Amino acid sequence: MGHDHSKAAGAGLPWRLRESGTDNSRSNTSRVVVVNPGQPEQLQSEFLTKLKEIPIFYPLSRGNVTSAGMKSSINVPRSKLNSLPMLRAAQKVQYHLRINAEEISLKQSALNSAMKDVDSMLSKLRPYPVSKFKQFSRLNGDLSQIENLYMQVVSVSSLLKEVVSLADRVNALLPERNRLPPLSTLIRTEECTVDLNGPEEQTVIDISTTSNPSA
Repeated sequence: MGHDHSKAAGAGLPWRLRESGTDNSRSNTSRVVVVNPGQPEQLQSEFLTKLKEIPIFYPLSRGNVTSAGMKSSINVPRSKLNSLPMLRAAQKVQYHLRINAEEISLKQSALNSAMKDVDSMLSKLRPYPVSKFKQFSRLNGDLSQIENLYMQVVSVSSLLKEVVSLADRVNALLPERNRLPPLSTLIRTEECTVDLNGPEEQTVIDISTTSNPSA
């Protein structure tokens, strides 16, 4: 009402005064003091009434609704909790767990069979290195025996060389009519003789040194 009255009063003023008054009212808007705010309207809505009638809901995780710690005595009938959805959810979880258990059981059985195959292969391969070790040990023993025989042959060869040289010296001391053919020459002739018709090929080993028959 006050705004309409001020508007009607300012209608008869010149336009400059009206414009200046409008500017002052705009600048002094924050200084307006409300004298009588009036009474708020009491709207009785059916929707608001039903909304206020809804009781407070307490989560079930806080415990039983009839416990002594609850301030309000709200009686929630157990018949409102339908067990069919919970049963269906439990059945779905059970089915999921059963499928997973079957899958795990199949993979476990396959893994067990693979482990058995690996164990059988390892059991078959286990004697192989043992037999090879025994074979190499036997060959090592044979090589050591061959080495000993070689050393004996070398010693016998050196002794034979000494005997041949001594025999040639003794033969040179005899009279010419009593001399025998040089022993070193006979040994070389026998070594160079090879039996071509024999089953095995003979190897010629020169065990004598170049001795001087006149020595």
